Amino acid sequence: MTLWRVSKHASLDGGGGLRAPGRWHTRGHRIVYCAPNPAAALLEVLVHAEIDIEDIPVSLRYLEVDAPDSITMETAGAEALPDNWRLDQEIARATGDEWLRSGRTALLRVPSVIVPATWNILINPRHPESAQIRIIRRHEHRVDPRLL
Repeated sequence: MTLWRVSKHASLDGGGGLRAPGRWHTRGHRIVYCAPNPAAALLEVLVHAEIDIEDIPVSLRYLEVDAPDSITMETAGAEALPDNWRLDQEIARATGDEWLRSGRTALLRVPSVIVPATWNILINPRHPESAQIRIIRRHEHRVDPRLL
């Protein structure tokens, strides 16, 4: 399975999750957020961006990631979550934290909040199978300022 990530750092170690919380985890957990395509990966980054026009980066780094089909994956579908999960981040964070602690699978497929018809794929870097997940290409693309 090919996954995509927009990141300044070409790493899948999940270190960012140690410093800041995200939709699906509380701070202090190694985790990597990916998307099924570059457009979804970009939208997931831009929705959180607080960038002044003069600070717009010239380009962004897209990481093309290969996760072998043999890697275990769990799905947390919207139908299994409480109705207000999109508005209450603590619900999603509790779901992600429990998945990370359990170590059941290397990947967790979760619904995107900003594009409900797609998914985000979370990587648990502490799961033994995550060692098989690799960055296969780095792409630098200019940012279209109309997006910001």
